[in-house]
Amino acid sequence: MKHFSPRAQEMAWEILCDWRDQGNSPILDGIWQIDFEREPVSIEQFLEDDYYMGRICNPKDEDQGRLYPVWKEDLKYVCDPRNGIIEWALTGAIGTGKCLVRGSLVPTDNGLLKIEDVLAGSTVRTHTGKDEPVTQHHDIGIHETTRIKTKFGYELEGRPDHQIIILKDGEMVWSKLSDLKDGDVAVLERGTNLWGSYDLGVDEAEAIGVFIGDGNFDRKENPRSVYISVGKSEDEYTDFLLDLFGKFGNARLCETRTCNRLVVSKKELVERWKTYGVYTGSKNKVIPDAVLQSEAEVVCAFLRGLFDTDGTVSQKEGNIEFATVSENLAYGVQVCLLNLGISCSRTFK
Repeated sequence: MKHFSPRAQEMAWEILCDWRDQGNSPILDGIWQIDFEREPVSIEQFLEDDYYMGRICNPKDEDQGRLYPVWKEDLKYVCDPRNGIIEWALTGAIGTGKCLVRGSLVPTDNGLLKIEDVLAGSTVRTHTGKDEPVTQHHDIGIHETTRIKTKFGYELEGRPDHQIIILKDGEMVWSKLSDLKDGDVAVLERGTNLWGSYDLGVDEAEAIGVFIGDGNFDRKENPRSVYISVGKSEDEYTDFLLDLFGKFGNARLCETRTCNRLVVSKKELVERWKTYGVYTGSKNKVIPDAVLQSEAEVVCAFLRGLFDTDGTVSQKEGNIEFATVSENLAYGVQVCLLNLGISCSRTFK
């Protein structure tokens, strides 16, 4: 499984453990239901089973609301083949049919996951502040989308009918993306603090942060070493990096005409980092999946290493700034900070 993504490795391990301990796996059942199963169910099961509409028709928590009784009767009628209805449309309450584009990061109990990697069973934070399990996952294919961007650079792209909460006349109300206009105030939740438990150490996360900021592999094809560029006058920082990277291999310093280069020659380290989702090339940089799916302490260590390389403090305004040409990296940093409870602005210079 070494070539699987971190989330895929974790999921495969959970499936194997479930089979070992219980003789079945709810995760595997969910994947099967979503991707392959086509067995029809009775209308009674569709409306009563928690896997389908049961949680909405008969919620255990009354705060979740209840499907209107007339809807339930209408569903029974239109789904009964004896009534000969072959085409019908169902419109629902707020939130029905909403969908975001691939790559959108979602805080879950497995860390920050791309929305396409969030499967049934994952826990997410709802707009009510409660943690709820995901019951279904659907890929609806290619559709028209609407993209919004706030004054502080927070972005969201999804179907035009996807709804978010905005502040209107002092009240929080739902609005479709397609109905938003300049000047509307979007509501953001800071400090969701939903993190994963991926097995990544604090020191290695910090080293990866430094590498993504100022590092590279020794070559594109079959790389065997990692190297970090360090300024010749940065003696204290150089000693720190030698100690940090020395924990993962034989770290040595090589002098070049313009800078010092810290080198760790260890093919196993390169291969491991690639399975984590570490990419090189300025525009290709992202926060690795292994970091996004780790504990808060590990994510903070990664950000510390990243800001050590490409971060700065504005002497004029006192702002902490981070610069990168990678839009995906900037987006990931902004989402991680928001999950930690830190709001920031993202701009293009």
